[in-house]
Amino acid sequence: MGRAFLLALLPFLAQISRTVAECCCSIGSRARFPFFQEAAHCGFYTGIRISVEIFSFRTVFLPVGKRAGISLLQVLVAIAIIGILAAILIPSFQGLLRKAGRVKCTNNLRQLHLVFSNYLQDVDHWPQIPVKLTESESDYQKWWIGTMEPYGAPPNLWLCPVMEKARIKDASGDLILMHYIPTQFDMNRISPTRWPRQPWLIERGDAHGGGSLILFPDGSVKGLGQILQDQ
Repeated sequence: MGRAFLLALLPFLAQISRTVAECCCSIGSRARFPFFQEAAHCGFYTGIRISVEIFSFRTVFLPVGKRAGISLLQVLVAIAIIGILAAILIPSFQGLLRKAGRVKCTNNLRQLHLVFSNYLQDVDHWPQIPVKLTESESDYQKWWIGTMEPYGAPPNLWLCPVMEKARIKDASGDLILMHYIPTQFDMNRISPTRWPRQPWLIERGDAHGGGSLILFPDGSVKGLGQILQDQ
């Protein structure tokens, strides 16, 4: 029973390892950022090594012949090796996912900068949300989304992929619809651009490590941790 189990398990795991290696190689060749290239190459070589180790194990412990057998101890050793390799590989991919989420949020904020800039050119002042809507979190979010959507901001542009996956809710139990909070300015047309370090939008919470992402009037996006270090 142990021999049949391992015969069925090892080729499947080896195929997964080769697939991961091929995907990582493709990502590394297309990535623009050094971090993605390094992580993808690490995943590629790790995937290849896992595949080689699995087939090496299969060759050593599963010789051809009717009398070939395998003990329960050998099955447990194989599973332990696979578990150790998975424990090494999974954190690398988790870090890659966090980095990808940060890049996605940065792109969202930069697109929102273009949206708010278009609004300023069209209306000649910052959006003025009615005071009564600030008392309701749901109405507050719906107003911002509805107001900025005609200027090129679909509802999903307000969502951080990490927070969206976590399905964060407000105090009323409603699902949060926007993860970037706009700053309030008066109706003076120069107020939004008068102070270069005055945020336009701030990410709701630290979803990626390094502090909440902040969008500035010039379109730059920085984490709160980086800002504090620069001061």
